[in-house]
Amino acid sequence: MRKAFIKLFINLHSFFYKLTGGVFGGQMGAYKILLLTTRGRKSGREFTTPLGYFDHQGGYLIIASNGGQDKGPDWYFNLTSDPQVRIQIKDQIFNAQAQVLDGETRTPVWDRIVAEAPQYGQYEKRTDRLIPVVWLRPSLELQGSRIKRMV
Repeated sequence: MRKAFIKLFINLHSFFYKLTGGVFGGQMGAYKILLLTTRGRKSGREFTTPLGYFDHQGGYLIIASNGGQDKGPDWYFNLTSDPQVRIQIKDQIFNAQAQVLDGETRTPVWDRIVAEAPQYGQYEKRTDRLIPVVWLRPSLELQGSRIKRMV
């Protein structure tokens, strides 16, 4: 039941985000939200997931915390299989390259994220796995022009 509710929430959030160009769903509390679209590693289908993000060196960081679960989120496994992704931030849609940060590259970024969003530190304590930090680097051109807002 919990998994079905989460899937429904993700689908509704994504639908209204797309419909309104991020006016609805582009922010949750203090956190900015983007839509990440990955290609399923098994099915080849596209999947879109709303995720909190952090600005980073001309790109965006997303965290594969999965709420501190022992298994990472499906979107993470999809983008490690195919790092070419699409992101939507508000009413702009970009193609992007995903790069998982590791070692010395990950540490200062992770420390900054935990300072800005302490819940990620709590998630880290719930699991034995290293929570991946993914850097999304958009291509220089928009995938399409700005989308039309419906509200």
